[in-house]
Amino acid sequence: MVSTSETVDTTGIPLEQFTTHHTHQVDHDDHSTLYVLQDESGGPDQEAAAKKIYHCGIDGCVKQFSTSYRLKAHGRSHTGDTFRCEEGGCEKAFITQSDLTKHVRTHSGEKPYRCDHDGCGKVYTTAHHLKVCYLSHGHCTM
Repeated sequence: MVSTSETVDTTGIPLEQFTTHHTHQVDHDDHSTLYVLQDESGGPDQEAAAKKIYHCGIDGCVKQFSTSYRLKAHGRSHTGDTFRCEEGGCEKAFITQSDLTKHVRTHSGEKPYRCDHDGCGKVYTTAHHLKVCYLSHGHCTM
C-alpha cells in the first residue's frame, strides 16, 4: 500500500486515497460482495484535484474522495445501485460501468488494446496495461 500522508487538502487534513493496482471487496449485510476496481488514470490534474475533498454523507462512513465522480461511485456501495455482471454464474457487482466493462473482458477474453511497437504486438484488456507496455519500450506516451 502506498503512503498518502503527503497528500492533504487546504486545511492540512490527510486525504484517504485509493492506490492503483488493488481491488478491494466491500461486504454487505445481505452477504453480497461488491468489487471495486481502482482508478488507474493518474492524469496530470490528479494532484490538483486532490486539493478538494468530497466527503461521504452516509452516517458512520468516513470515506473521502478527491473527485465528485469517485464520491458518486462510492455512494453506490451504500445504496446497492451497482452494475452487475450478467454472465451466468457470476455474481460480481461494480460501482462504475467502466469497472464492469473491464470485468466482462475476463469472461469474453476481449483484448482491445494492442501495442504497435516494432516486434511487440502484445494485446491487453485495459489501456493502463498498454501504457505500461509502451513505457517499457521507452515511449513517453501512447
